[in-house]
Amino acid sequence: MKTLATHVAAAAVAAMALAAGVTPAVAADGVPETILFDEWYYSAPVGEDIAEPIRAVVEDEAGQPVAGAEVTLSVQPDPWKGASVTLDSYTAVTDAYGAMVVHATAGDVGGRALLRAEVAGGVTTSAWIVARPPGFRPGEQLADIDAEGEDGARHNLRDTVQKGTYTIVDVCAGWCPPCRDFAPLLRDASAKLAAEYKVDLAIVTVLQQGVNASAPSTRSDAVAWKDSLELTNTVLHAEGDADTDLARAAEFFLLDDDADVGQAVPTSLLVGPDGTILDRVIGAQASVEEIIQRVLDNGAKAHLPKAPKPEKLTTGERVTATLDGDSASVVFAPSGTQQYEQTPLGILGLRPDDADPSIAVRNFSFFEPSGLPSSGELTLSLERLDRKDAKQRLTSSSLFVWVIGLLAPGDFDHYAGAWVELPATSVKGVTTVEIDLAAVRGPYEQALRSGEYEDYGTLGELTDADIDALVANIAGVEVQATFARK
Repeated sequence: MKTLATHVAAAAVAAMALAAGVTPAVAADGVPETILFDEWYYSAPVGEDIAEPIRAVVEDEAGQPVAGAEVTLSVQPDPWKGASVTLDSYTAVTDAYGAMVVHATAGDVGGRALLRAEVAGGVTTSAWIVARPPGFRPGEQLADIDAEGEDGARHNLRDTVQKGTYTIVDVCAGWCPPCRDFAPLLRDASAKLAAEYKVDLAIVTVLQQGVNASAPSTRSDAVAWKDSLELTNTVLHAEGDADTDLARAAEFFLLDDDADVGQAVPTSLLVGPDGTILDRVIGAQASVEEIIQRVLDNGAKAHLPKAPKPEKLTTGERVTATLDGDSASVVFAPSGTQQYEQTPLGILGLRPDDADPSIAVRNFSFFEPSGLPSSGELTLSLERLDRKDAKQRLTSSSLFVWVIGLLAPGDFDHYAGAWVELPATSVKGVTTVEIDLAAVRGPYEQALRSGEYEDYGTLGELTDADIDALVANIAGVEVQATFARK
């Protein structure tokens, strides 16, 4: 981002000094030598008060404040369209710090009036008061501006807004490298929005200046800008005249209410299909994607191609575990063998048994090697996807759950399992068991202490310490469900 104030501040101050007729007085202690406003311009919407007080400081040759100096103020209207400003007082006396303060209200005509201040001895200074008309800030309808394009035809900026189309007004200058980088990004973002998002984005370039930072842009500047950057949009220019509607409009687009920001190019405005300015961005955006997101974030409805519907599974069996609000699911193929699969939540498994023609036995499981929480709810379900299998009814409303505890977290070489009977539900082929992790530890411990467990020869006879460890380190469950075949 290039700040025009950086390039022209010195020239502007010099020009204002000449316009104001600054004449240094003969130096003497306590005698005014200089007077200077705090800001080089002040700004407000037309008809509104300037937000900050207008302050000027009077100093003598030694740079010391001059107290009690009478300051006379006057306003020179803008010759463009007569823009003026009203002060609450046209005389002021400096305080002990050499400062005087007045308040101002912008007139009802847009433009820049010259505010002049004078003290004894002919010492003067000046600052601009900018009255910004509507049409240049978010929430306002885009200004109605007539200008010439690079094609030599007349264009109305307001007419560039079309029904169903978003518009970016790119206010820039030919000498500005960031402006040169930004323009092709706008072109490419417009093309991508149309092709991939079905969103129409028009671009209009307002070329305030050409390659010369001190001169308004001309038609040749606009033609060179469009051709060199391979743009397809209209490029409006100032016709080489600082008092054209386009040149003045560019000032209103660029000028910030904060004089420390000044005028900065590029500045771009996003305009909605109804002509309302939706946002104003100072500086170039970094990428095509950032521009696209800016348009979408401001209400453009992207018509993205619909993703194809996932193929509906009609075979296999889905095991799902839900723990503390997180879920994992795996569809196991109808292979007839024991299967396990690692998920981010833990290990899901399925072990089918179809040896008996009258029943179908399914063992579905969930394991977390580092141990399950000591409390909370684990929900484990089996969904039989084949329509015929889904119609097989559960033979019992309560199921046996094989609870497995480890002697130490992660130690699957030393574990013991015991059966706990829990209620189950079966709806439309989905069988679900809800396991209260705190409540299940009691029946599991009772089974261990009564010897109703299996350890596969890895533990031998359990001590009290072993039982305490196994109960503390429950690491998985396996549910056995039996379905009656028709």
